[in-house]
Amino acid sequence: MKGKRFKLGEEIAPQLGDVNSILLFGYMGMGDAVMFEPTLKAYLNKFPAASFDVMVGSMSQSLAVLQHIMESNGRSFRLIYEADFKSLGRAKLQKLNNKLRSNSYDACLVVYTAPIQYFIRAIESIPVRIGHTIRAQAWYKPRPNFIFNISRPVSQDIDEREPYRHFRLAQAIGIQSQGIQPEPKIRISEKDRQWALTFLDELGLREKELIAVHLGVSKAMSWKKWPDERYAEVLSKLAQTNRHYLFFGSFSELSEIEIARKAVMSQSTVFAGDLEVMQVGALISLCKLTIGNDSGIGHLSIAIGTPTYRIFGPSDHFGCEPYSEGHVTYYKDLTCSPCMNLGLIKPGYNVLNCGHRNCLNKISVDEVTKSISTLLN
Repeated sequence: MKGKRFKLGEEIAPQLGDVNSILLFGYMGMGDAVMFEPTLKAYLNKFPAASFDVMVGSMSQSLAVLQHIMESNGRSFRLIYEADFKSLGRAKLQKLNNKLRSNSYDACLVVYTAPIQYFIRAIESIPVRIGHTIRAQAWYKPRPNFIFNISRPVSQDIDEREPYRHFRLAQAIGIQSQGIQPEPKIRISEKDRQWALTFLDELGLREKELIAVHLGVSKAMSWKKWPDERYAEVLSKLAQTNRHYLFFGSFSELSEIEIARKAVMSQSTVFAGDLEVMQVGALISLCKLTIGNDSGIGHLSIAIGTPTYRIFGPSDHFGCEPYSEGHVTYYKDLTCSPCMNLGLIKPGYNVLNCGHRNCLNKISVDEVTKSISTLLN
């Protein structure tokens, strides 16, 4: 059964008082940060004189995206806190909370992916506390929803596109969308574009028809990947004399990349952990197409404006569906799919061993090849 759907609506602005400093809890994946772009931009426009600080994980790929959004709007974070909350220990976590309290923020902005239970002391000290709430359920550790005085709920029972899910936190303080769906836009700077052009010249790839490929997902979610062996067959069928594949990913994904490109070795180049996030974005902006699974690179590619083809299985294809045309989100519309929403497994589902994995296994090489060829042409 498909869930209910939230509709874009008007909000009555609450009385906020003076807001001169805002703390953003940026604990989110790269793709989540891309989806958050319209909301962060709206807050920057709403509070042009306010300082923004951000709290992220020490290995977070979201920080590069969030910083790029700030820079694209002529701003920068005043302070950046990097902390892996699970490994801090009680004493260090208390010290961090005390440090945040001492900054006397006027407001904080907390999305549903943030681990607010580790920062209750800091959040409670902030007068305006804006955040997502998730109702308590047996399948998920309850969040302290009471902590927010301006809140918007998120639910696995609701089909809601991710950019709008975030943007309701902007509507909650009276920022209106003027009836336009909030669509993430990532602008590549001229500096990054020129770097990419020079880089391609050095590799002798400037005149090639480039296709970006990113097949990786986090290790914790490897079960949502379409098999690398099938991608190898697809890329082989798509290969042309002047076509070249750029494979992106982390160093830990190198062995999987080698499987996927085994039939197009001479027509591909691998970048495994070699580039910064926005360098990858700059190269993608010069590609004719991006191919991959449900991943942050796919979200980034769409926001940049490069036609993007993504295969979805267990994860929420509706929430990640782009608003603009020219992209394909490919999935099997099964009664049991998707079995994830909000990045979390739905109650009663077992994505690790559902018994068939038909949402991915029933997607054939031929149909993917045909679908990608249509998009390319």
